[in-house]
Amino acid sequence: ANIKTALMDSMLEMVGTSHVTFACTGAMEPILYQENLEGAMQRGAMLVDISVPRNIDDVGANKVEGVKAYNVDDLKAVVAANQARRQRLVLEAEELMQDEGQSFKEWCPFLD
Repeated sequence: ANIKTALMDSMLEMVGTSHVTFACTGAMEPILYQENLEGAMQRGAMLVDISVPRNIDDVGANKVEGVKAYNVDDLKAVVAANQARRQRLVLEAEELMQDEGQSFKEWCPFLD
């Protein structure tokens, strides 16, 4: 993986040329927003804000062509959806195991 870190003075240049950017600073307000991203973006990119409070104005950033911004709440929603899907799959697997176990019990006596 080609992971790079950047200081604040080169932040926009780095974000503008990266495919994926994770933001996590001690800033108390967004440091990436529509106005500064519009002039910096040189390619489509995914911006992921893992900071609290948020470092990316995701509403504004998502208005920039080719940019898709996500925040901690978005990630929590994805995790919750994945957990719900996995739980449904577990229930289906348990039902399948019960059905197959019953079939095995019915078949087993024929082995004698």
